[in-house]
Amino acid sequence: MVTTPGFPASATISASLLAADQDNLLQEVASLPSSVTSLHLDIEDGVQVSNFGLSMKSIMDLPLAWPKEVHLMVVHPEQFIARLQDANVTCFFINISTWGKRMIWNVSSKNIGLVINPSDDIQSNSQSIQEASHILVMGVVPGRSGQSMLPDTVARIQAIKTLNPTAKITVDGGVNAQSAPELIQSGVNQLVVGSYLFKSIDKKKAVEDLLG
Repeated sequence: MVTTPGFPASATISASLLAADQDNLLQEVASLPSSVTSLHLDIEDGVQVSNFGLSMKSIMDLPLAWPKEVHLMVVHPEQFIARLQDANVTCFFINISTWGKRMIWNVSSKNIGLVINPSDDIQSNSQSIQEASHILVMGVVPGRSGQSMLPDTVARIQAIKTLNPTAKITVDGGVNAQSAPELIQSGVNQLVVGSYLFKSIDKKKAVEDLLG
């Protein structure tokens, strides 16, 4: 793989638990290979998106030792941030619609990330993008696991990198062995992997195939 200068040679892997067997969540987490470095948790309130994600009970039952990143697809993210302060959450990802309110919440700015959805225009949201130290780029429309990555995702990542070359970039949605190399080459630091990982017979090999 040819890597653009200044971009990562590889990426870390975060396991999206929305794609795991919800009735055996702890067993699913225990089955993850050591090459997975964090858990990605989707919380949905049925309002901002039509579906519901992981329950608070499921999240609080997860092993504390696992670093967690939480994508808050909710109208009032501050309520969930307050409840998860002691759950080893390294980053709370919030949508552009609530980005301007983050400074009044009792959480370090280093632990707040910006979500860029497929419907969010890059240029008209350039200030928010430039302010963020961690950006979650959605490669699919949020709310449902197992979708194919939208074809303009890499171009959107490159536009974001142009506006904010120092931000850590995470991509969620449609990540698999076919899409991962181009994503990493485009400058992505972290891949959120759901269906591809949890439907694999050999999870360790699945991650190895992602990273080449």
